[in-house]
Amino acid sequence: MSDAGSPWSVWIAHTRTGRLVAELPTIGTPKWTCAVNAAGSVEVVVALGDPGVPKRDALRAMLAPVRFCLAVAYGQHLVQAGPIWTHRYTDTNATLTIGASGLWGLFERRLVLPPHYSAITDPSADLRIGPASLHSLARALVEAGESRPRADLPVVYPPEIAGTNSRIYRGFDLRPLGDALRSLGSEDGGSEVEFRPRFTEDRERLEWVMRIGAPLLAQSGAPRVYDYGAGLVAVDADTDGSNLASAVFVRGNGMERGLLTGHAVNAELVDAGYPLTEVVIGDHTSVTEQSTLDSYARAYAAMLSRPTELWSAVVRTDPGDGGPTLAGLAPGDFVVFGLDRHPWLPDGHYEQRVLGMESGEDTEHVSLTLQRELAEV
Repeated sequence: MSDAGSPWSVWIAHTRTGRLVAELPTIGTPKWTCAVNAAGSVEVVVALGDPGVPKRDALRAMLAPVRFCLAVAYGQHLVQAGPIWTHRYTDTNATLTIGASGLWGLFERRLVLPPHYSAITDPSADLRIGPASLHSLARALVEAGESRPRADLPVVYPPEIAGTNSRIYRGFDLRPLGDALRSLGSEDGGSEVEFRPRFTEDRERLEWVMRIGAPLLAQSGAPRVYDYGAGLVAVDADTDGSNLASAVFVRGNGMERGLLTGHAVNAELVDAGYPLTEVVIGDHTSVTEQSTLDSYARAYAAMLSRPTELWSAVVRTDPGDGGPTLAGLAPGDFVVFGLDRHPWLPDGHYEQRVLGMESGEDTEHVSLTLQRELAEV
């Protein structure tokens, strides 16, 4: 059961308006995830015999999938919220497990179309956005999705940024808005996006702030500092050298004797006593210029000359010693880990970027997914 006095709470809200319907007592720790360019998730377990849980018919009505959403809060700070998709009742212990996504999950089930059109195959079904920056094209995509009949949502948008980019989305492609948004962000110079929920000032509704990077999402102030043994509970490090290469070949256009190949050698590894390793990259078979293939090969050779290292960390939601709390930490933020006497990693201060967050093993901890970095050789 949710502990009395716990800073964690779970809420049900109407998806289209954000109106809060009820606070929901839950069993154990709410499970949630949030990340850059991803839907995220929420899962909670409810005991139907709990006196604080609404009666059967009322509860069934307020858990109508998609119509209502599930939100997890840490104090006044919402960590994740979005439409309910599933609930599973287990009769042996009279519990209900409720599953939801973040708001992005709704856009995976909404197509890129203008407000009005005559037929999917007609030009009137094509959506044209721009000219604007890639940042504001992402905003325009979501605004267009909201402008369709009965498609309104409580989304708060950032200011527009001017630019010269334009896009046309053909109606007959039947493209999900979430896919188009993710694809736009993966372009060179494209912006990262996250829909961050928050309570309105009157605490009667929730809304989603559309955070758009320029192109990366990050906090406006200095990075938070987590010290090992205090706010920073654990750091795992996963080093992967399986792609190390002293030489790179890049396949270009052509076949057999007429095959174009880019080639580059990075002597740093073999000069340091590493054995020769070679990698073939086959993703550029449409390239017909030798100079282009060679430039690709040089870039790959530089990137593959060092192993990658991926850290994951567990931090306290509230260290209680003046250290940073969970409130305000969001995907995209930079943090600094102060390591002292770690069993494996050298002492020092390391800047890391948080790509995702999720519930920890209990309500006092949160797990962080960090950006993969190049390691030393």
